[in-house]
Amino acid sequence: MTNVLLLALFALLVILHRQIHGLRRELRQGFHRISHKEYRIMDELQDVVAIVTEQRTIIAGVVEFIRGLKDEKVSPEARAALIAALTGNNVELEAALVANVEPPVTP
Repeated sequence: MTNVLLLALFALLVILHRQIHGLRRELRQGFHRISHKEYRIMDELQDVVAIVTEQRTIIAGVVEFIRGLKDEKVSPEARAALIAALTGNNVELEAALVANVEPPVTP
């Protein structure tokens, strides 16, 4: 009877060992997937930061250009067209942000 119990206990230990080994493998694979996604997200974030930096440079140039409009002999129609174009860009950017970026959570 004792040998039968020992054999049953050993069989259970083997089964548990296999299950634990399988869980370890799944955890490693899951960690690898998460790590890969994290690197991809960080790469994308760096790309976005670079684009935003580039846009700031462009925006600074446009702001200087607009400030110079009052000093130059620019027709009211040309000014209106520029303002309409800039406003349209703002609408497009806002729509893209609303559609694709979750608003920050405030504590």
